[in-house]
Amino acid sequence: MNNEKILSIFLTVLMVGSVFAFASPATAQAESVDVSLQPSDGEIIPGEEQTFELVVEGATSGIGSYTIEVQSDDTSLLTIEDARAFQTAAGVFETDVADDGSSVSFSGLVEFDAQSSATLAEIDVAAADVEGESSLSVSVSEINNNDGDTYDVDSENGSDVTVDEPDRDVTETDVLAFSVDPNDRTLVDSQAQHFSAAEFDQDNIQLFSEGNPTQQLEVTLDVAGNTGTETLLIDYSETADAHVIANDFNIASDGPLDGAVTNTEVRNGVGELAITFDTAQTGDVVASTQEITVEWTVDPEETSIDPSGGDASVRHVAEIGGVGDDAFYRLTARGATAISGADGEFDLSEEVLAENVQPTRQGGSGAFRIWQDQIITFQVPQNTDELSIWEYEVESQAGEPDQVVRGQRITRIGSAPGTVKNFDTGQLDANQRYLVDFRGTQNVSILDVDPLNLNVTAEDEYVENQDVELEVTSEDTSGGT
Repeated sequence: MNNEKILSIFLTVLMVGSVFAFASPATAQAESVDVSLQPSDGEIIPGEEQTFELVVEGATSGIGSYTIEVQSDDTSLLTIEDARAFQTAAGVFETDVADDGSSVSFSGLVEFDAQSSATLAEIDVAAADVEGESSLSVSVSEINNNDGDTYDVDSENGSDVTVDEPDRDVTETDVLAFSVDPNDRTLVDSQAQHFSAAEFDQDNIQLFSEGNPTQQLEVTLDVAGNTGTETLLIDYSETADAHVIANDFNIASDGPLDGAVTNTEVRNGVGELAITFDTAQTGDVVASTQEITVEWTVDPEETSIDPSGGDASVRHVAEIGGVGDDAFYRLTARGATAISGADGEFDLSEEVLAENVQPTRQGGSGAFRIWQDQIITFQVPQNTDELSIWEYEVESQAGEPDQVVRGQRITRIGSAPGTVKNFDTGQLDANQRYLVDFRGTQNVSILDVDPLNLNVTAEDEYVENQDVELEVTSEDTSGGT
């Protein structure tokens, strides 16, 4: 074969190889996301707080884990007070707020499906009682999709924050914001019993059997001075529908309405509090907060508290001239056995032997015998905390005692607003055990579910003309010894 043929064959092979090389699929590019704080331009009144959201955009393959830190660039002006991460995996996620308020770090496993924009967490930032400008910065160590692949991070955008008094003219009298104090967001019916470590006499749990509970409401107002009289209405009709009415209310003396109120009225028939005030006495008011404390009582014409489903997120509305804002709290009734995070006496990070699990009706050892269809009241440590219920499984090894392990998650329960949540155990199977963890810890309590059918079997003898009537109420859930 001559040299020209050899060269021709070589060039042909080289060209074919090049064509296949160009035709081969290119290596897949890593997906990218943008991480930011919202709002990007924060404005806080001196001495007040604002909540920022940690947002990820472009997570088209979901989010399975991340490690992100948010920092205050000047703690003399801005401090991070609190933070709440969402959709975290129990026991494998940490939120750590620095003691000096300089930063908060989030790290661990989460459960976000594919979406164009996801809110990972909320961060509460407090401003000092001075004016100034600073910023909050975001630093992403890693963020991974649901398959464990790492996203590229195109941008990390914090927030530029201005701390100053609002500089604007007030032309109308309006409700700007309305809220229920977090410590007053849970009201519990007197039927609820605390057979466990749950404590309903804490600041954030109020039990009707211990006296009339109160709620501190906060209404932020603009008032246009010298424009006549105005009436602030607090609509609590949903509360009245649940057979809870206002017994009395008090207007704090250090608010913008101090000295300007001309009339107050409790209208339980329609579920309203009416506060009439003279704007000539208030003068111009810019974004000032008025505290109102309401004392609640059970409607004497009703036999019991009756929120929807026995456990409801109830709405209040504050408005002037039909325009305003709403706020929510939790009203709970029908609870029998109350279980809290302090009942988590079994530590799954250590060896838990199945033979040592001895459930009782009172649950003194962290293991509760309950009736199927019984209503359980769960108490979480803080407002917005969640708890999870898992399958109870036993791992057997030759020559070793059986050990309790966590199975699949059955459900996740949120309490907000408030710190307690009723749960209908009809969702659980009878003759089974379940694990309950609070706030994603390895410490769990155990539920042992008995069937509520009394396991009755027929007698051989026929009994004629004998009627038997059995009534089981929510107040009788002890099941005997």
